[in-house]
Amino acid sequence: MHIQRILVISLSFLGIISVFLPWLSFESLLLEYSENGLERNGWFIIFLFALCIILSILKDLNHTIGVGFKAGIILCSILACSIVIIDVLTLNNETDNLVGNFLKTSTSVGVGVYLLIISGLSIPLVILLFRNKL
Repeated sequence: MHIQRILVISLSFLGIISVFLPWLSFESLLLEYSENGLERNGWFIIFLFALCIILSILKDLNHTIGVGFKAGIILCSILACSIVIIDVLTLNNETDNLVGNFLKTSTSVGVGVYLLIISGLSIPLVILLFRNKL
């Protein structure tokens, strides 16, 4: 199997695993609550990374990924990454009422978001850097 395909598959699996890790942690007056990706947009993110895996194993496995498949993989990984970034950026608007401002003292981003952003942005780099035949 070509190294480009192996790296895309492994980074896609890393993106799928990051959905199950903590994404957000909320600390209020008396308790601390953590959400993983399944409580947010996780099922759609899993679908996008699974689509990256499927597109990377089609056709001849000993050569690089085809041009149409490359475009689909890049689109899926950047879409997954941008969904998570938008979700984190609009998080403050979800609890922007009187009760939400009173109870919420701090919100922190978990390791799952960072891992998903890294894997989502690394897939296009892998596709562009490992395009020659090895």
